[in-house]
Amino acid sequence: MKKLFSIILMICVLLCLALFPACADKNSNTDNENFVPVDTETPTAENCFVFLASDNGASFSISAAKQFDMPSRLVIPSSHDGKPVSALQSRAFKERNSINVVVIPETIKVIPLSAFYGCKGLTSIYLPSSLEKMEYLAFYGCKQLSDVYYAGTKAQWNAIEDGDAIGTNATIHCTDGDISKN
Repeated sequence: MKKLFSIILMICVLLCLALFPACADKNSNTDNENFVPVDTETPTAENCFVFLASDNGASFSISAAKQFDMPSRLVIPSSHDGKPVSALQSRAFKERNSINVVVIPETIKVIPLSAFYGCKGLTSIYLPSSLEKMEYLAFYGCKQLSDVYYAGTKAQWNAIEDGDAIGTNATIHCTDGDISKN
């Protein structure tokens, strides 16, 4: 039953990725300030994120643009200009308290040092099974974090999670059961 729930949840996440833009300017006129732009001046993902090309130019890393607040539901794009977004920068979204939910795409293999450190409003994270490592303090200080939805198994989770990456209050929902960090 939990596996079916995880599959349905991942389908819902993918639908959300397709239906809603990544971010909106806090000052723009919107029906729902986090998702549905009404005006044509609403910033695009290129304005909400800073994309840094890799040394060989084959992919991008990403972080938050300082001039915009992040939406409450932060969906990291899987590509930019036809190339994959393959990395988050260290401290990329550190202390962005407006973020409540984070969705990480399959293209991200590592969540680096303090990527979401101190995001006090963060309650849920959706992580792909393709994730290979979560570095020290990746989500540390996210005191409201209660649910991590991981599309892999408990054994896979234990292989990638640094003991201090998540903190202590979350439940990790894996395809084969839950892991409580309480």
